[in-house]
Formats: sequence, structure tokens, C-alpha cells
Amino acid sequence: MKRLIPLLVLPLIAACADLTPGPVDENGVPIPPPPPPLPAQVQAAMPDGMPRDFVFEAANGCWAVGIEAGEPRTGRPLRDAAGNWVCSDGVIAPDQIAANAPPLDPAL
Repeated sequence: MKRLIPLLVLPLIAACADLTPGPVDENGVPIPPPPPPLPAQVQAAMPDGMPRDFVFEAANGCWAVGIEAGEPRTGRPLRDAAGNWVCSDGVIAPDQIAANAPPLDPAL
């Protein structure tokens, strides 16, 4: 009998859970939450009138302008006015690493 007590308590705990899916549209379909706001440097680099859905954060932590809506998303780098790839948290993009790399020492 002592082993059945947890099973008897389970429906009481489940009854306390909030099962509401959140906001729904007129057809009863849950409305997804809005995307998080874009960082300031991304908003500054976006051309005027470009929809927010066109830009996305690439796997390297930098931002890109989408070319296709496929998986994985592909696109071209989002560049600022100086031509630098716009990245989050000071991440250096691969093309910037190659451009800023010190010359190789021939003695090595």
C-alpha cells in the first residue's frame, strides 16, 4: 500500500499544473512568441526597409542577410559602414581573422 501513495498524489500534482498554451488566434492555434530584439549594431547595419526576418545569426556568432529560407539558412555577411562583418559579443569573423593575421615567420 505504501508504494501506491505516490501514485495517488500524482493526479493532485498534475491538477496544479498550468495547461494553458498561451495566446491563441481565432482558430485556436497557439501564437508563437515574437523573436528577440536585434542587437543595436545589427539594426544600425541593416539597410532601410529591410524586414527583421531577413537577418539571422550564423553559426560563427556573426550576422548574415538570408538568401534562401532553407535549413541550414544561408546568406551573405551583414556588414557595417566600414565593411566589417557585424558580430555579437566581439566575435571575430573568419574572413577578418585571415585579413588581420600576422605574416608567417619563414624561420619557423
